[in-house]
Amino acid sequence: MLLPLVLAAAPVVLPAPTAASFPESLAAACTVWPGAAASPAPPLATGPLRDDGAVRVCKAVPAADGARPGLVVDGPGDRHVEWDATALSGDLDDFQVLLVDLDGDGRDELVVANRAAEAVGVAVRLWELAIVDGAGDGVTHALVHDWGPDAVDDRGRLLLTEWDWRDPERAGLVLIGREYTWKGGRLWPTKAPVLKRRLDAQLEAERASAAGLYLTPRRTLAHESVTRGADTPGKATAKAKVLGVSLEEPFLGLHLQRADGSLETLSALPDAKPLLRLGDARAARLFPMGYAPAEAEAWLLGRTVRVVLDGAAAAGPVWVD
Repeated sequence: MLLPLVLAAAPVVLPAPTAASFPESLAAACTVWPGAAASPAPPLATGPLRDDGAVRVCKAVPAADGARPGLVVDGPGDRHVEWDATALSGDLDDFQVLLVDLDGDGRDELVVANRAAEAVGVAVRLWELAIVDGAGDGVTHALVHDWGPDAVDDRGRLLLTEWDWRDPERAGLVLIGREYTWKGGRLWPTKAPVLKRRLDAQLEAERASAAGLYLTPRRTLAHESVTRGADTPGKATAKAKVLGVSLEEPFLGLHLQRADGSLETLSALPDAKPLLRLGDARAARLFPMGYAPAEAEAWLLGRTVRVVLDGAAAAGPVWVD
């Protein structure tokens, strides 16, 4: 399917989150985009937004026993969307929000990146990424490493990165970048190649010199040492049909039936074995880790897919034709 060229304005980075009072929460941090007509700026405190064009994004720890921390979007108007989120070490201000019209429909999407984990050594950060549709309340989820605001360019294209310890083409730790557009609640691979840069002393120095939580994935993968290629499905695959789609937000699950009649379930839950990973077979492009599109059921239910095998067992990647 050919997508029309999307002309988008440069992303707006919302102000850094600050501590705020939030309904029925023990603690929260919020950021607000005032909207074109907001005067004075909307409050970060309890209560509805005072301006219909305003947007407030909060990360909160609910007061209810056993409830998980979550991200909450209020506005514009009466829109209210929320999903579970990680509060690493109890931090609530370690998320970033971009406002950008990704699909060119004149209504801005919210791109919310929440820090979920941080490894020792090279300090790889895992981010929970969510794209909130500007035309509704659908949310597309994914996981990325080393998030930075330059991941979204002024044409609304997203370069999403991950570190790979098992890359077969190059020895050592490799940073991989794949570019997508976003439309209709889903990511679509662009024609840009898959970018790979090996971790060496220069890249270590670049990452160490970066200030704050956020890095620069586009600039990092514009280096002369970067190689360009595509993803490969794997040598052994089996046909299967998608019988069921589950979404334990933000984690996707697929219930499959192979051609021989056997049934299996693959999940993107962090402790799942094997770990579900979706790919676009025609574009030879894996989708990001933890990819869960807002329209997952409409896209996948009843589809024929190819499951990558490790021996006779599913290995995790599932390629959608």
